[in-house]
Amino acid sequence: MFTTIPARVRALSLAMATIIGGGLLAGCAPSGEELVPADSVGIIVPVHDYAPHVTEDGLRDLLDRVAPPGTELAIYSSEGIPQPLWSGPLTYDLSSSKVAAARAEVVDDIVSSVFEYTATSENNNPLEAVLLIKRQFEGRTGTKTIIILDTLLQTTGIIALQDGSLYGEPADTVARIQESGYLGSDLEDVTVVLTQTGAVAPESAQPALDSMALKRLDILWTQIFEAAGATVIHATVDFDPKDGDFPQNAIVPVSPIRPEASGCTQALAGGQLNFLPDSAEFIDPAASAREIAKVADSLTAAGCAGEVVLIGTASSEGDADWNVTLSGNRALAVRGPLAHHLGVPPEAIAIVAAGYDERYCARDRDETGLVPHLAAACRQVIISVGNPDGTKESL
Repeated sequence: MFTTIPARVRALSLAMATIIGGGLLAGCAPSGEELVPADSVGIIVPVHDYAPHVTEDGLRDLLDRVAPPGTELAIYSSEGIPQPLWSGPLTYDLSSSKVAAARAEVVDDIVSSVFEYTATSENNNPLEAVLLIKRQFEGRTGTKTIIILDTLLQTTGIIALQDGSLYGEPADTVARIQESGYLGSDLEDVTVVLTQTGAVAPESAQPALDSMALKRLDILWTQIFEAAGATVIHATVDFDPKDGDFPQNAIVPVSPIRPEASGCTQALAGGQLNFLPDSAEFIDPAASAREIAKVADSLTAAGCAGEVVLIGTASSEGDADWNVTLSGNRALAVRGPLAHHLGVPPEAIAIVAAGYDERYCARDRDETGLVPHLAAACRQVIISVGNPDGTKESL
């Protein structure tokens, strides 16, 4: 009944399944790919205490892997206003009998420039650093690589993950960036390398991301960069979680928005269920089943009885008809696990595909447009027992 899937969504789901099949479902980043030298290399380094930092030897090794003589090099800090830490061609006397020593001297200067820098802002804006490097490389021919050593917990600029974007639909964030003209297709000739997306240093004030949040963050950034034309790969670099004394970063909430439960009408937010973007397929079916089981147990413990209804809802972003279809498909995805835990046949649970409907969630737009955390709250499956209406007034 609720199964029509637009072509763009089929393609997106296939791409995300490829990412997840490559290692995300194992609870870790995709397996590292081989770094190769490039004609122009940008490196974005973390400068706050929440992130594991590349070691000095790790940075030297990275430069040896990607930056042969003559490489145009640009290294930027990842902060509110990213700062250039080193810029220019990697040159030294190749005719010298001590070429290795000459290179080591230049590389040591680069490493010193990076490690002597102190952040001037508590905020983090790696996407702006990507754009600054890309602009610096404009007009240059040959291969271009931007290596992001930051963890991509962005807190300012066009993406501020405090606004709920981590648990929203990545397509909404991508559309907002593209519509603003901020990024466009600026990265068509660039390879973007992700090295530690979502990593958090021990004893940092920043809460650590669980496996589902790490997967969501990787999917979000992969879609952002690929929408701008980049090729995205993952690579391994040596990091030290306690290397140096760094300023504290603004905190990014990492737990999904959880609707308030009330009696026999409860809701599971999209962030709890962890669907693939624009899809009714779970990223991690076992984790989603556990969330559904918690609600089923709560309803059973409360003595709820009567007709069971699942109401799928959506944000206002995108096509209204597709949002109705998607919300119904997501309710159907929940029905099987819920029926199992309630001990009833699946067909005994009614399905309502509501799409975006303000009877079920607060308005998700203000005068500036879509509000990410409100939109995330509208993407839910409401479970109502003995109250077929299931509106927000009964939650």
